[in-house]
Amino acid sequence: MLAASRLTRPCGRNTDVQAELKSSRVAARDRSCLPLAFARAGAGQLLRCQILWEMRNTIYKENGYCFHTQRAIEAFGNAGCLHDDAAKVPLNKAEKHNVSAIKQAEYAKGCA
Repeated sequence: MLAASRLTRPCGRNTDVQAELKSSRVAARDRSCLPLAFARAGAGQLLRCQILWEMRNTIYKENGYCFHTQRAIEAFGNAGCLHDDAAKVPLNKAEKHNVSAIKQAEYAKGCA
């Protein structure tokens, strides 16, 4: 599980992860920060696989990734996408760290 100290600084004031993710203001304001609810998640708080999936893919969507799975296309769409290969999506240092932390949490939880 992720401890808050391993995460990049939080953004926003919303303590509800899903509401924070849906807030376009968070994305427009600063893509290098994490939703406050996620950043506050300590070792005792489990995050559902769906939330982790949404957070990770939100970072990719904001950086022009073209999704290939029906699930992701339905959730995020491909309007304005620029990059077919996730490894070639230009993420800044904080975004790379956040994606890595989210992937680690997905692995630890056994998310498919």
